[in-house]
Amino acid sequence: MQKLYIIYAIIFIVNTLNSYKTENNVNYNIDTYEKSYVQYPVLSGLENQDEINELISNEVDNIINYYRTYDLSGENGEYRKERVISYKITNRDDEMLAVCFKGYVVLVDDNVPNRPQAIFNSFSIDLKTASIIELNKIINVEDDSFVDYFIENANKQLNTRFPGEDVTINHVFSNEQIKNLLKNADVRREISDNSEKFYAADSLSYISGEYLVIRFSVLYVLGQIWDFYIPLDETVQWQY
Repeated sequence: MQKLYIIYAIIFIVNTLNSYKTENNVNYNIDTYEKSYVQYPVLSGLENQDEINELISNEVDNIINYYRTYDLSGENGEYRKERVISYKITNRDDEMLAVCFKGYVVLVDDNVPNRPQAIFNSFSIDLKTASIIELNKIINVEDDSFVDYFIENANKQLNTRFPGEDVTINHVFSNEQIKNLLKNADVRREISDNSEKFYAADSLSYISGEYLVIRFSVLYVLGQIWDFYIPLDETVQWQY
């Protein structure tokens, strides 16, 4: 199993390094730091880089606290767990940075199977204001016409994902639930578990290339995660 973890680490590091290819118009630098086996970007060359890096560091701490709730304490109280979590920058320009964290956490205990648990998290930062950008600050997600467009687009993608099966987004979510998930995408809420406090969002979004990706959590039998890819050029009428 240890060799498997090393392979995971190599793959994540290679993917991360590949993401550092930058455009000529971007005038800031990115290095990689690591905290509790979580790799994360550190920016330099920006006027408000300290505030931005603090946002990123806080998000990493939040990821660590969230997945610490799955830990089992060892004889001396140490957390006995393997984890490899890396990041990928999915959008980088002069105004915004979008970061996705992905990896595996494996509990290590005689009474628990060593089964990797997939990890995913994302957030976007407004580089001008040094603040987290939520979906409702990018798109007018409360416009009924956008909700209708999203549902239609989502169903087309589900038809491709589940060929020959009658699966629609409304089989899992009502229209009101979809509206709330869009409205609250990337909005963190405080959760307490096993004396640990962390922040989690019921739905996430990030920009990747020419797409806005919106992520909903679903039942395990449906794949756990549904990612919907929305072409950015089709959202112009709803963009702020």
